[in-house]
Amino acid sequence: MTLSECERIVTKAIRGKLVIEVDYTKKDGSRSRKLLEPFDIKSRSRSKSDELVLWGWCLVRERMVERLIPNILSIKITDQHFDPKVREREFSDPPDYRIPRDW
Repeated sequence: MTLSECERIVTKAIRGKLVIEVDYTKKDGSRSRKLLEPFDIKSRSRSKSDELVLWGWCLVRERMVERLIPNILSIKITDQHFDPKVREREFSDPPDYRIPRDW
């Protein structure tokens, strides 16, 4: 999946406050599928590279996760809504989002 495809789908989900289903390849080469509340596509945290990741709240792991864009196989928007303010209250610093939104 290309960066532009990911950005298009994730932007639509963020603006609609919709959960996404992400199918991706893990480090060991196996595949996994998780439901995420998408928050942004941004540079990887604590990294000096400009490598972009999908950043979101994993509903299975119950924590924020990063997924490397090149490892994402597909993204589907679900009909499940989420409230971003619930997660943002837990952030240590106000987020500097790359994808515009009107939250």
